[in-house]
Order: sequence, then structure tokens, then C-alpha cells
Amino acid sequence: MSLKLTIGQTIKKLRKERNLTQEELAKQLNITYQAISKWENETGMPDISQIVPLASVFGVSTDVLFGTFGIDDNEEILRIVDNAQNELSINNSKPCISGWELLQNGLKRFPNNMILLVNALEYGSALSYTENKGYDETLGKEIYPECIRIASLIISYSQNAADILRAHMITVMLHSAHGHITQAWEHASKFPVCSDFTYYHMSAFISHFEKDYISSAKYSRENTRFQLESLMGAMMQLAYAYEHMKRDDYALEVYNRVKQLIELFPEDEHFKTPTLWKDWGQLDELIAKLNIGENNT
Repeated sequence: MSLKLTIGQTIKKLRKERNLTQEELAKQLNITYQAISKWENETGMPDISQIVPLASVFGVSTDVLFGTFGIDDNEEILRIVDNAQNELSINNSKPCISGWELLQNGLKRFPNNMILLVNALEYGSALSYTENKGYDETLGKEIYPECIRIASLIISYSQNAADILRAHMITVMLHSAHGHITQAWEHASKFPVCSDFTYYHMSAFISHFEKDYISSAKYSRENTRFQLESLMGAMMQLAYAYEHMKRDDYALEVYNRVKQLIELFPEDEHFKTPTLWKDWGQLDELIAKLNIGENNT
């Protein structure tokens, strides 16, 4: 468990993240840079009257400065998330605006709560990603910058590596879809080239040496599903690119290979069938569409 940052450590962290010198921060607050130095070295504390201006300069809420970021009534927060998920299950034919609104209202009550931020990012990205079915351009353009803001908060303050990488991933997707390619590349550079060492892989490794082979098998099954979904997702992206290049013959070949992989790993006690390909549409329908196209040429 990470230690809670002091207010001085938080000020220093926020200042450096925003590429501000002590002198530049002091100028914005109309104080001396020596005062900033004392805060960061913990030989002095900001006056209460300076807390709101500090938060304003950094673009955060005051709870971030006081180290209470995300510490709230968990029971109520989980209820908000459950209600949002219930809305999604009711309206699962398209991205659910009502779930997004529930989470936004929750964030008004519990600013910067990490559970709400992570869930809001998922709903918001579904609504603002331009290639999703049912995409509404007006709504998407409105939600997109808010998603980027939420992702930035998760990246800066989450203690969960998976959530941070997911936030980078969604940022890449949304910036790319909305034409901000330079920003997309900046976040893409945060990813490792190799993704062998997953949580499931490490957990299976530990369980093996604990001689807990039941757990080792469980984690290994999850790791297999994760790796298969990653592989199939890459293959579906490849086929999608071929379709846009008007190389339907190549696309059809890749789709068929994805189907063969799925058939190699049926749903049973050993494996869970990967589901990521469903994000791109029903695989059989994609294959049938291309087969019809080839037969008509």
C-alpha cells in the first residue's frame, strides 16, 4: 500500500507534472518562490486562504491537495456504479447515456473518486468513440474532452497499473478518433512493446511455488484467455484495415483464421472463449458479407 502524500509532496508533484518552476508558480499565486520552497520542503504550510488559488492553478479540487482524493462513502459509490450498470443492461443495444449521467452526478457528489472516474471513463468512451455503433456526433464531441480530463486524473492519481494503462489506451483511441494524432502518439508511447508479464501470469507463477496448483491453473486459464483476446483483437484490427484498403480477400482470410482460433479453444472447464472480437460485429456475419462480395465479382 502506498503512503499518503503530505500537502508539500502533493504541491511539488502537481507543480512538476505541469512543468512549472517554483518561481512560475509563485508568480501565479502572487507570493515569493521561497514560500513555495518551504511548502515543498515541509518547513512551512500554505495559509488556508491560498488553498483554493493553489487548486485553481493546478486544475484540481482541494481534496487532492489535502490528500483525501477518492476517499468517500464506498457503499453509496458502489450503489451508483450498480445503478449505472443496470441502466446499461436495460439499454444494451447502444452506448448508454443514462449510465454516463448517473456517474457524472455521482462525481458531483464525490469529486475525483477513483471508482467513479474509472467507470465514467468506460461509459464516456463508449459514447465518444466515433466508430461505435449508434455514435452521436454532437454528444460525442461534447463528452470527448471530459473523457480526456477523467483519463488524465486516473493516470496521475490511480495506484492501479491496469487502470492507468486502460486510461492511456482510451486516450489513444479517443484522440485518434477525434483527429488529435500527436496527443495520441504521446500516450501510445507509454505502453510496453511486450505484454507477456500480466497479473495472471505473475499470479500463476507465485501459486506454482506455493504448490497451490488449483490457483495456478485458474490464473493460467485467465492468462490464456487474456492472451487470446489480445491476439484476436490484433487480428480483427488487421482484417479491418484490409477492408478499408479494399483487400477483401486478405480480410476474409484473417477473419477465417480468427474463427479457427475460437474453435480451437471452445468454452469448457479448461478455457473461456475470448469475446473481444464481438466488439467488431458478429464474426460469421463479417465472413458472410465478404463471401457474398467475392461471389459477386
